[in-house]
Amino acid sequence: MLIEKLLPFVENYTESLNTELTESSPGMTLSKSQKFWLGFCITGIILTNSINWTAFSRISIGRYKKTALSWMFRHSKIAWEHLFHFSLKIIFKVYGITKGVVSIDDSDKKRSKCTTKIFGANKIKDKSTGGFCMGQSLVFLVLVTPKITIPIGYAFHVPDPKISEWVKEDKRLKRLEYQNQNARKSRCDQMNIQLFQVFL
Repeated sequence: MLIEKLLPFVENYTESLNTELTESSPGMTLSKSQKFWLGFCITGIILTNSINWTAFSRISIGRYKKTALSWMFRHSKIAWEHLFHFSLKIIFKVYGITKGVVSIDDSDKKRSKCTTKIFGANKIKDKSTGGFCMGQSLVFLVLVTPKITIPIGYAFHVPDPKISEWVKEDKRLKRLEYQNQNARKSRCDQMNIQLFQVFL
């Protein structure tokens, strides 16, 4: 599948987003290439159901290389934080949302065993097996409205290294205390046996 033209509603969205940015601050206007790139990525997400530069490159049949797509994301001067807020503003306008309740929701995402390049990866409880696996803990701030429920903010929950070290040390000391108690109990048992032997 070759993407030569953006989906109509995606194109309308990028135009609306650019209008909001321009009205807010002329310096944050998206260039023609930035608009197309953003629209292409949104179209790619819809068609592949993933966020994957390789998959996006594949649906363009090599017209856009994954390195070029990722470069644009990493180096293009796009006001991402403003894009997110203005996107919400557009959604509120389209759906006529005037009220809602803010709530917090969290979700765990399993990752591969080798997670050296994945941000926020840490050891999490695997509910399906009862064991532990490497993954990301995502916390979402969601707006619940009569019409839709949408995320309005997110963060990665990463355990504090100092607390993790404290828990590790606490477990070590508890094990040591348990071993010492067992050693004292064993010595007491031996002494009791010796006393019984003397008595008998």
